[in-house]
Amino acid sequence: MQTETLIVIPDLHGNPIWKEIVSQKKYRKIVFLGDYFDSRNFNIGIDAELNNFAEILKFREENSDKVIMLCGNHDLHYLSGVFSMSSGYQPEHSEKINAVLQPLYESQILKMTHYDSHTETMFSHAGISRLWFENLFGNELYNPSEMENLINLLFWKHPEVFEYLHSEDDCDLSGESEKEGPCWIRPFSLLQNLLPITQVVGHTQQKVITKIGNVYFTDTLNSGTGTLQL
Repeated sequence: MQTETLIVIPDLHGNPIWKEIVSQKKYRKIVFLGDYFDSRNFNIGIDAELNNFAEILKFREENSDKVIMLCGNHDLHYLSGVFSMSSGYQPEHSEKINAVLQPLYESQILKMTHYDSHTETMFSHAGISRLWFENLFGNELYNPSEMENLINLLFWKHPEVFEYLHSEDDCDLSGESEKEGPCWIRPFSLLQNLLPITQVVGHTQQKVITKIGNVYFTDTLNSGTGTLQL
């Protein structure tokens, strides 16, 4: 008998491969790590991106107790009140994308982070550094569920807090700073300032799923090496 697992689906950028993944597995939970838009594949245009996202929403509606949708940097920049743009931003299609993302955000379905108590794992698009968290919430000891609630409530009230910070130590302007937040931080910086919890992230492409310390780096869909299951 196939065991039900948690399936992680990282950065899709319009890729419909998630349908193949979910059709082949038994799952108790599916976590999309964000970046639903801004395809780098010239064969995936805006109509394909929007259709793919509509299918994800339909799938979530049919499995609302099992599907978690997180926000990535390529989604954040289409939300109202956010002004920093990632590479790949599509100004000519921003109104169309905002029209499907904003209601998801306002209904608090689109989240910044998710904590799964079954696996004792925190999920976000790029990762949560201790420095970033303590700069916003202080160094009081919070349990992971409290951290999840604090971060999501801040996101739903002030999405601009999660914009790219342009930190002075981020020399190549890629998010390589321990001060960057869950949509932007890069692996090296995240690993320098870890929280004492297991994390699963996407955002930075990997050839294979990689675990370093207590962090799984899972953005592997372009390499065709499978998805993380917990």
